[in-house]
Amino acid sequence: MAKILNKKTKRLKKVELLNRVLIEKIRKRSTKLKQRTKELEQALKSQKQFIASISHELRTPLHAIIGFLSLLDDEMTDERHRAMVRKALLSSRHLTTLLNDLLDASKIDAGQLELHPTSFSLCSLIDEVSAIALSRLREGVIYEPVILCDDISIIADEQRLSQILLNLLSNAFKFTSEGRVVLTVALKCSSDGSLLLDITVADSGIGIPQDEQEKIFEPFYRVHNAESSSKPGTGLGLYIVRNLTKLMGGTISLQSSRGKGSTFHLQIPIQPATNTYQSSPLVEGKCLFLGPIHLLLVEDVLFNIDLMKELLATKFGIHNITVAQNGQEALDLVKIKSFDLIFMDIVMPIMDGFEAISALRAAGCRVPIIAMSANALREDIDKALRCGANDYITKPFQYDELWRILSTYGQPS
Repeated sequence: MAKILNKKTKRLKKVELLNRVLIEKIRKRSTKLKQRTKELEQALKSQKQFIASISHELRTPLHAIIGFLSLLDDEMTDERHRAMVRKALLSSRHLTTLLNDLLDASKIDAGQLELHPTSFSLCSLIDEVSAIALSRLREGVIYEPVILCDDISIIADEQRLSQILLNLLSNAFKFTSEGRVVLTVALKCSSDGSLLLDITVADSGIGIPQDEQEKIFEPFYRVHNAESSSKPGTGLGLYIVRNLTKLMGGTISLQSSRGKGSTFHLQIPIQPATNTYQSSPLVEGKCLFLGPIHLLLVEDVLFNIDLMKELLATKFGIHNITVAQNGQEALDLVKIKSFDLIFMDIVMPIMDGFEAISALRAAGCRVPIIAMSANALREDIDKALRCGANDYITKPFQYDELWRILSTYGQPS
């Protein structure tokens, strides 16, 4: 009996020893996993900060380039010179699109891509996208937009819907050397009675082999053939299109075969808008007078100061502009002068825009403040609004965006 108990005791001790060894291994592995997770999180954070920094540094000069080219385009009378300016303008906007694609891909990977629905005209959106995409149409190719619905105001994310259409049309134009590209837009009802935006982009281009049709929706993937490899592009367009469509609650499908073209079909849920859409009254070369408002422009980049002053004067009749080159200067000026509207850059020396906006609100300043920066990340926009900004525009911006801000907030106090 004693021998049996002795054997059991030895076995129990052996099991206890094995358990201790196992627990120690688990503890060490858990520590390594936690460390690895921390390193990965830091790597993702560093990648995000790097992309945001590069985006800001590139957007800042692009803002001035696009802005001055747009003003030149409006004032040019010599058609030859005007054509040159417009080519430079289109190239600058294309560069902005590439930047946006890289930033959006980063947001998708981090699960931080968000939608911001607004009310807009469906047909106006299609016209604008078509005008941009047509600059990439090759000679001998016919573009056919087929709109199978009346123009209505809809509620959706206008920027993201525009991005989807532009990416699909750009791809179709890029890989079609002859024949036609057809954009078909219709409104349909789903099985549950909700409204669907039905979009088809069909081309007669080189087509996509069956075994690569799922891969083309992956980031940075390019179809492996001589013709597609020679075309410019990042390989992010369709990756962004699919993720945006999914985020909007929609579906996307592809029908294609090598040498016989491709057809992309999307269905995206939308809502009809109850209000009537109103576009900007700005027309080429014209000035919209908003009244004698006193505006404070807080901006540290000299080119951007010159651009904003020129743009506000020539397009909106606003000449009474005071400039501060950092947040502290803005605080000092608000103490001694009255302003009707403040445009506040975010990244500045001495005192940045976030701190300046918070300080102005803490001091009781009720003047509308518009945050204005090349920072395109959503958290930067949210932070500015939390600090007390009334609105936010991202550089480089279009005339229509400035019109929206000024028509909303630009009234004499």
